[in-house]
Amino acid sequence: MGRIAELKRKQINERFQDLQKRLDKEAKIISRLEIRAAAGEFSDFLKERNICFYEDLHRINGANFSMKKDSRNSIEVSLETSRKDDSNSVLCVADYKKDNGMILIRLMINNRRDYAGVVIKADSDLKGYSFFERDEAGNIVQYKGFDPKKIKDKSTNPEEFKDKSSDYTLIEGMKRELAGLANIK
Repeated sequence: MGRIAELKRKQINERFQDLQKRLDKEAKIISRLEIRAAAGEFSDFLKERNICFYEDLHRINGANFSMKKDSRNSIEVSLETSRKDDSNSVLCVADYKKDNGMILIRLMINNRRDYAGVVIKADSDLKGYSFFERDEAGNIVQYKGFDPKKIKDKSTNPEEFKDKSSDYTLIEGMKRELAGLANIK
């Protein structure tokens, strides 16, 4: 009887561990609804802090801001050496993180190299984004780059960018992208 009880206990424990692994994996799948909410909060964050230039992000380097709607989620700003080129230029990164540390949205800008980009993790492809890889939970990691000239060319009001620096244009492009993501279906 003791041996049968031990085998049953072991079997129940294995089933529980399998279930826990599946739940952990499912909890890491990022839906479009989560992306929409995160993008909206990220957009509000940039507006509230009047982030318009690379220096505005650079100024809050190392900061971690809790979100208003869900204080367990946060935006963290950091500086990294750019791996895109050999100039050792600095890339300013702003990450929207869930409470478990998973990054949903990453904004990157390098004003010396005149480029910016958005990286998103989601359960499905997003229009205009390029596949980068799949994470361990099965989310699609996707990237969209920004070129200041293309942002100006696509603008319905080209005068808006007259006499503006390219980093202003890049940040404005990222803000518009977040606004678009805040409305995805």
